[in-house]
Amino acid sequence: MAYSFTPEKTDLNEFGATPAGSTEATKRKLLNLRPSKRFYYIHHPDAWQLIETDNGFEWLPLLRAFRITAGVNGVRLTGGKNPRPDDRNARVNLTDRGFTIIPYESIEGGYCWRYAGKRGPIYLERWAVPKQVGNRTIIKSDSAGLHAYMRHLIEANYIELPDPDVLEIIGQQLEQTIERDEPNLHIPSVAKRHSENQRRLEGMATAAEKIFAEPKKTPKKKAKK
Repeated sequence: MAYSFTPEKTDLNEFGATPAGSTEATKRKLLNLRPSKRFYYIHHPDAWQLIETDNGFEWLPLLRAFRITAGVNGVRLTGGKNPRPDDRNARVNLTDRGFTIIPYESIEGGYCWRYAGKRGPIYLERWAVPKQVGNRTIIKSDSAGLHAYMRHLIEANYIELPDPDVLEIIGQQLEQTIERDEPNLHIPSVAKRHSENQRRLEGMATAAEKIFAEPKKTPKKKAKK
């Protein structure tokens, strides 16, 4: 029998998914995945991606998940009877390197959700939709929801607009790829890639005009579902 989860609420669901900071215990089915550590999103000013949606091409921030793992990337383990990961130094290091740490409260219910697993707790982004089929766990992504959240991060001033020079550099890298392919356009696969890259290059320019023409940013506030 297959069990599906759709994130329609942030308190309880059939797999017991709760926001990462919640301590609420529930009766739930267990996901058959390896345990994973809690994480938060981080973003660097030069990390932007060109995404094609139903509304055309657009520039969206490229988010990274920073896992809070003791002994890794500056995360320490506290002493005492109940040691816990201490990420204070890691957060300072990330900030010094130019990263923005995205707070959980940037969206109502948080973006890091904890699930009960057969071998321990599992932390997934809220847009990862797990489905248990027998002993196999299938995870699908709610891309539209994630993209909407990325737009919100810009609109609510959690992430600054990209520097135009950064987008220009990304475009130049794509232009170099296009130029390298030109001598081999007689190869069908290369010709197809060349055509797609040209389309994306044009999309980059259109997306840049759009993002810099957006209305003035609003004060920081939580995104709602």
